[in-house]
Amino acid sequence: MKKIITAIGNEKLNLELRKENNIEILSEDIQYKEGILELLENNQNIDFIILNSLLPGNIDIKELIIKINNINKNIKIIIFLDEPNDEIKKYLLDNKIYKILFNNEIEIKDLVKIINNDQSNNEDLKEEIEKLKKIILNNENNSNLKNKKINNKTKIKFTDKLIKLLRTKINSKKQLQYNLREQNNKNIGKIICLIGPPGVGKSILSINLGKSYMYSNNKILIIDADCINNSLNVILGIKIFSEKINNKNYSNNIIKINNKIDMYTNIEKLTNINLLEKNLITVINELKKIYNYIIIDTNSIELIEFNSKLIEISDMSLFISDTNLLEINKSIKLLDKYINKFKINKNKFNIIFNKYNSESISFNLLKNIFSEFNIIGFFKYNKKYNKLINKNNKNSFLDKKIRKEYLKLNSLINNFFIKNNTI
Repeated sequence: MKKIITAIGNEKLNLELRKENNIEILSEDIQYKEGILELLENNQNIDFIILNSLLPGNIDIKELIIKINNINKNIKIIIFLDEPNDEIKKYLLDNKIYKILFNNEIEIKDLVKIINNDQSNNEDLKEEIEKLKKIILNNENNSNLKNKKINNKTKIKFTDKLIKLLRTKINSKKQLQYNLREQNNKNIGKIICLIGPPGVGKSILSINLGKSYMYSNNKILIIDADCINNSLNVILGIKIFSEKINNKNYSNNIIKINNKIDMYTNIEKLTNINLLEKNLITVINELKKIYNYIIIDTNSIELIEFNSKLIEISDMSLFISDTNLLEINKSIKLLDKYINKFKINKNKFNIIFNKYNSESISFNLLKNIFSEFNIIGFFKYNKKYNKLINKNNKNSFLDKKIRKEYLKLNSLINNFFIKNNTI
């Protein structure tokens, strides 16, 4: 039984590995580097650590590897790198990392095969080598020419087996590379739509939710679908393009935020809402083939009919509500319009309470008011958000409390997709 911990920001991987008969997962997926060391201090009887190099934490990946080896040098580490890096790769190989993979694009069955091959292939090789040793010893002690010929034939037979075994390893590697390419080609992204009354924090939540998915080696697109009061570019401190939206050349409207996150903007250039709806939905269906997650920041109330179309094509809708009496009243009225006027199933809405503080309505009362809906949780009010917005939200995830809240939301969303068999 292989004892394994995962620290990759991917609950699906953790849950799928639990289903394997010869694998024992010792904890939930660890969300930060220091969490690995905390677990190892209490339990060093671990065979494998599956690790994401982008995992957040106050130590770098090199220091983490050293600390793991100091605790238990026999633990085999499978590590996912963001992208090829010769310096990091050399360091990892020098420190006898068991397996280096890229971009977290691998099927569960292939990962299980890598783990299982650790024992099976090594044992096969050991067995064949021992047999060869015996044959050589027998040949040396046997003076009969006929027997020597027989033993030589046997030696060739076992040597052929070794060659065949090595070829199998090479072919398995080629097959794994092929599977990675196929998995990438079949990738269909998930659409998460954020809706709610004005001023509840949809834009900042959209950006930080996107950033939380970076730690799972995902490619993320944030769409600014608020073509009246668009603000994502202001928060991020970027300039928008001057070209109009074009579903035949949508790359004109994509801005690179970093190596994991892009933003789709400039849809305010279209004044014809029907044309906007048709073009944007066409573009989203194409972009699903490129991005793992598409996060849509919507207009609050002016384009409610347009928003309803985005909700319908989304895999998950997050309805954001403030936590005072006036804002809750606005939220109830807005939900009523979506459900009764535009006939959207109430199961489509997942509630998040934002800006929660000591003066807010109690959480138990909020749960009663929104009892007909699935409540994801709440974000506490944090004064640092003003600083993040004013400084273009460049360093939001340096704040541990903010990062922890969004990583928790990230995990809840992934569990939602797993539960509904959409991931």
